Amino acid sequence: MVSLPAKKGTREKAEKGKGITFDEIWTQFYRPQAESNKSAKSWKREESLYRIWISPAIGECPFANVSAPDLERIKSNMAEKRSQPTLNTICVGYCATGI
Repeated sequence: MVSLPAKKGTREKAEKGKGITFDEIWTQFYRPQAESNKSAKSWKREESLYRIWISPAIGECPFANVSAPDLERIKSNMAEKRSQPTLNTICVGYCATGI
């Protein structure tokens, strides 16, 4: 596994018990890497899925506390809005891999 450099305050926040949130991981670690290493089309699709489906459901949750029921809630929300099943799979796949 690749070790990412810790941003100032990230380690302290995790040690204080709150833990880094899913949104913080997205913003500080995943987003910069994805924007620079993925095609514009792939990146735009991931960003859209994150903004519309993932962040509203689990963005404020501490990353360590995200569970399978949380991911199922994202799938249910997408199904209620009649999102394509393929997008459901992709979106939950990003979450399950820890982005």
